[in-house]
Amino acid sequence: MIGNVAEFPVVYFGILTAGAVVVPIHLLLTATEVAYVLRDSEAKLIVCHGPTTEVAILAADEAGVAVVPADPTAGLDPTTLIEWSRSRLPKHKYPRQVHVVDVLPTGPSHKVLKRELRETFSRS
Repeated sequence: MIGNVAEFPVVYFGILTAGAVVVPIHLLLTATEVAYVLRDSEAKLIVCHGPTTEVAILAADEAGVAVVPADPTAGLDPTTLIEWSRSRLPKHKYPRQVHVVDVLPTGPSHKVLKRELRETFSRS
């Protein structure tokens, strides 16, 4: 239960690299509905982030699975991410630059303002 945040690809590909299966869960489900998905998929754990943590904990308790909160304070080392990508992705797909930001600029509709990102990082 992770929304559109920087931790999502790290968690997603980490799960796949570990040989496990990712079962996406809609962020607006209730704890009872999430518990049903967990039981039905025979999940062993649920990864959650931010506002979904409370629902994930309640659902995990009901379904009897472990909860792993994605920790945004753990830090993301751009050099490590680039090297990891370089060793696993074709040359034309791995990132040449990684910029870690605390908050993405969003507009009134909560969409990411890509123009502001381009302007900010084209200067660096």
